[in-house]
Amino acid sequence: MLRSQSGGGSHQSSDTNSDFEDFQNILETSGRTLLFVRHSMEEGATASKHAELIATTQTNLCLLKEIAAARCELESVSKEDVQKLQDLISEFEELQSKLLAAKSNNNNTKEDTNETQEISGALEALKGQLGNLEENAKSAIGTAHSLDQLNANIKELQCALSQLQDMKATVLQASARVLRLAAGGSLRESATQLYQRWEEVYELNCTQLTILQELQSSWGKPTEEELEESLETTVEWQPPTPVDITPTKAEMCVEMQHLSLGALVQACETHNPLLE
Repeated sequence: MLRSQSGGGSHQSSDTNSDFEDFQNILETSGRTLLFVRHSMEEGATASKHAELIATTQTNLCLLKEIAAARCELESVSKEDVQKLQDLISEFEELQSKLLAAKSNNNNTKEDTNETQEISGALEALKGQLGNLEENAKSAIGTAHSLDQLNANIKELQCALSQLQDMKATVLQASARVLRLAAGGSLRESATQLYQRWEEVYELNCTQLTILQELQSSWGKPTEEELEESLETTVEWQPPTPVDITPTKAEMCVEMQHLSLGALVQACETHNPLLE
């Protein structure tokens, strides 16, 4: 540390020279350090290296401020050297501000990057869930081969619609986070497409559910086509026309004549002694 002026002949001269040399060394060392930190900052540094640059800058700045605060009045230190000291202090203060700002920006960038990755993963997960719900909705009608299966498919679609309602809030929240991050490119496009896909899957589930419920209400009842076929069959089939076997009047007269003649012959045979 520089020493203040004191009396004492040659001893005073020796101290003055020593202080002057210390002062010059500090100025030169601090100047080189300033250039080194600036160069390292321009080239870019890792997080740990950046922290070292901040520590180095703060150490030099504290030392220079201590020297300036001591107000050493040395005859060997010119006004130009004192001005150099003040200039170094100003430059180190400016450099320190830049380093701290860069650190803050790096932290924010890192946080934004982490959040972007998190949102991207969430969007992919939601996209996968929507894909599963879409496939289930598409197969709901084709697999309803029995009334029990039909009822099960209806219940599954109702649960899917409830799940989609809950999912809507998550989709909107993810889109809002994308906007807050001012993210662009593929991430913003993915968020937009995800909401459109949600609308499509929701509409599909509603449509399929309506069809299944209508099928449920008409299960076991003849369809219109079946009724038409039954009516056509009834019209085409006619019972056979009964044959009228009632004899006509002439036929009845002939028959009566035959019956009368037969009865007369029978009576004659009965009462004819020759035939006995």
